[in-house]
Amino acid sequence: MIMTNNSLNNAKTIAMDIHGQINISPNNTEPLGSIKAVFYQYYEQLVDDCCMRVDLEFGLQLGKDREKAGKENYKKLLEYLRSVRKEIKQDYLFKVNAAFDNSGQKTVHNLSGKFDFSAAALTSDDVVEEDYAVAMIIRNCQHLVHQELNSLNKRIATLQGKHVIADHQNPVSPEKLVRALVDVIKPLKLNTDYRIALYKSFEVNVFRQLGFVYHELIKQCDAGAITRIREAEQGMEQRSQLAEENVVQLIGSKEVQVSNKKAVAMAIEDSMQGKELPATIAEFLRNVWQDVLLAAYERKDEVPEQWQKAVQVMDELIVSVIPPTDDAERKRILKFLPGLIKELRVGLKQISCDKSAQAHFFKDLAVWHIILMNKKTVAPVNKAEMTAEVIVG
Repeated sequence: MIMTNNSLNNAKTIAMDIHGQINISPNNTEPLGSIKAVFYQYYEQLVDDCCMRVDLEFGLQLGKDREKAGKENYKKLLEYLRSVRKEIKQDYLFKVNAAFDNSGQKTVHNLSGKFDFSAAALTSDDVVEEDYAVAMIIRNCQHLVHQELNSLNKRIATLQGKHVIADHQNPVSPEKLVRALVDVIKPLKLNTDYRIALYKSFEVNVFRQLGFVYHELIKQCDAGAITRIREAEQGMEQRSQLAEENVVQLIGSKEVQVSNKKAVAMAIEDSMQGKELPATIAEFLRNVWQDVLLAAYERKDEVPEQWQKAVQVMDELIVSVIPPTDDAERKRILKFLPGLIKELRVGLKQISCDKSAQAHFFKDLAVWHIILMNKKTVAPVNKAEMTAEVIVG
């Protein structure tokens, strides 16, 4: 998610509204602020618990279909889900938050990950199957909490000075919560069956608990009379500050991620500047090794040597694919090549890089090294001729 200054200011305003100061206005929207605070107190914990256990719950919901995926592919699938579960939680809670003020904020997290599990084309039957599964989750949830939902709708209507509100006007109705999840899950590179299994994981661990959450919201509405609000003003102000800090911290983590990616990209471009590299190597550094660098950069303060090692490997890789100027340079490169290959494999393993992609990369790299380290090619070699030799090889 890319957060701007405006979105940061909006988030601060949202946080202040969660438990914030009571301002009686003509449209009487402030009751939703206190409702939102109580809702997030319980709902965020449910979502967090579900995301932390997403691999286990997903496997239970997938059932016998796990065998169809194959052992290796299923392992990669679970690794992928673990890698994006934090973003799923953050983006989902932002989607739910937007429903309270109809701000319509859209998250732009790139949850594509390393593996594409949506190999099967999405046919019309798949669309129908997914829509039906989502509709059934909504229907089951509405049936389960029918009484509590009606009671909550009446209280929200009263707090807003209305006679009645429909389900779609309730920011935490089952349909709104489920649809928000669908908006976050659909961009994931999962096929229909995997997405449905993920929806069902949330159904079991989150949506079926809404009855309890609604009970707490009903109690909050009943306690939301003006006299009670004024008596609790001091405590609500403290909770407002805590909620604001949580939201700002969440947004701050997003901005840190963006900043880290920019710093890593700059480090890569600085290392490649002024050097003619094979396209394969340049693409590898920008699209694959950048993930190794990013993981090390995020822990640079705690483990500085990890970042230094990742940068050193990048620099040595660049040197190893540039024709050596003389025999001494060739010998120096040959000396560090074994260690370079070893460190490349270690780094790629840390980011769970696809093994077939690794094999292809190391094969191309070996061809370059054989050509460049051959004494007959120590003298300047025409780049087009070298490229042709690699292709033929």
